[in-house]
Amino acid sequence: PGWRSTIHGRQWIRTLELAAFPKIGRLRVDEIERGHVYDVLAPIWLATPETARRVSQRIERVLRWAVGRGFRDASVDMALVRDALPRQPRGVRHMPALHWQDVPAFWRRLDASPTTPAVRLALRVLILTAVRPGNVAQARAAQIAGDVWTIPAGEMKVKSAGDHRVPLPPAAVRIVELTADLRGSGWLFSDGQRSLSRDTLRMAMRRMDEAATPHGFRSSFKEWSLANGWADHLSELQLAHADKNPVRAAYARSDLLEERRVMMEAWADFVTG
Repeated sequence: PGWRSTIHGRQWIRTLELAAFPKIGRLRVDEIERGHVYDVLAPIWLATPETARRVSQRIERVLRWAVGRGFRDASVDMALVRDALPRQPRGVRHMPALHWQDVPAFWRRLDASPTTPAVRLALRVLILTAVRPGNVAQARAAQIAGDVWTIPAGEMKVKSAGDHRVPLPPAAVRIVELTADLRGSGWLFSDGQRSLSRDTLRMAMRRMDEAATPHGFRSSFKEWSLANGWADHLSELQLAHADKNPVRAAYARSDLLEERRVMMEAWADFVTG
């Protein structure tokens, strides 16, 4: 009950499934020692620092929970584990992104990508809508009505803004129709049993030898919008960014859905050629 959203809960456990379970998933919780945690973190510590930090925090949380439940006498000293690992680079980390002019070429490459149809379609919807990867991976068919996708406030990063309406250009509507045979338990994109995850989308791009990340398409869209004369506040609404101007935010009452629809149709025309 403490998750900030159901998506956050699924992401939390999915991170451990991908990074920790292959190495320590079969160990009893009272058998896990510092060396085991080091073995989990070492391969990803410099390659994906942000993911590594999350894995570290979540392993520590699980172990402290186990102490509280009486399954262990003490947690692992994570400070000692981090001291044994190399220093991570500091500063703001931007998700690697394709230049906006290169997005159409990536769109075409998806046709031959070594991944499942559900993942390919999810990446296409992500590109066409500029929605966060976690929201795309966890999208439900029931959230879509015609050419509008409504993401509940509880699943948004900025919950105070309320539900987020996403205009779907015709290309995205056609993709949604194609997912009908791929859905499982109401998920728009599914492997047949459960929803996808943002890590699934990221790994799919990595298998394509693409250095950019799914999240990076939001930056690609933003750069395209500015380069092509679209108003900054429209792209910010589409990206569901919090307005840092308190006065402007207080008076903003409309999500400008129809204006954003025109912008997103132009973006889709550019991406799909």
